[in-house]
Amino acid sequence: MLICCDCGKLLEEDDVSEFKAFDNAWGYEKFIAYKGCPYCGSGSLAETTLICDCCGEYIESDYVRTEDDRTYCNNCYSINNAVDEAQGI
Repeated sequence: MLICCDCGKLLEEDDVSEFKAFDNAWGYEKFIAYKGCPYCGSGSLAETTLICDCCGEYIESDYVRTEDDRTYCNNCYSINNAVDEAQGI
């Protein structure tokens, strides 16, 4: 599973698009081909291995790692305040 480092979308290897761009570096004009995100066109993709220990889905954005090394995605945890809870807020 891949994650786009710019837009955060999760991608299968088959989802990656092929792009061609014009490059004029060092005085040489040429087209370069690269693989990138089909949603935003970014070529900045990374392999992701973070899987939520609660729902089993790949983690796309924010997550919590607990002291016992469990990982939870932002859909499976909530941050609460003990004072607010005591006051019934």
